[in-house]
Amino acid sequence: MIFWFGIFGFLLVAGTLSESIHWGWSILGLIFIYSSVTLFRQRYKAASNAIRAKYTFDLLPESDREEVMESVSNLMSTAKYPIRDSEDTLNFMRPEQRYGFIALGMSRIGIPPKIGNKWYEVHNPFSEILGAHRRW
Repeated sequence: MIFWFGIFGFLLVAGTLSESIHWGWSILGLIFIYSSVTLFRQRYKAASNAIRAKYTFDLLPESDREEVMESVSNLMSTAKYPIRDSEDTLNFMRPEQRYGFIALGMSRIGIPPKIGNKWYEVHNPFSEILGAHRRW
């Protein structure tokens, strides 16, 4: 879906440059291109955090893993719409969602990723993580 917004925006801009459509459509095309790039960057950051979290979490000692899971549990229980049984919920999530929450937990307690310098800041991490299984 994101891809098609970008293509449609490109076609509107190209049509304006070839003077076959009015310049107002070019503004709409630029908005489509900008929104598709922005959505792609947000999803890239959330996915990158999940990959970094999986690698980092696998290398942690057991005591640090327990601390991370406690942080994730606290994070999920203090959300706007709290998740009561966070451990059970994490077990039923897809891996990309589970490790997205683990990335938030590690970031919250100050564990840096083993790959790269820092965690990416995601604008709305809950929506990006919970929507991670969608195919756009």
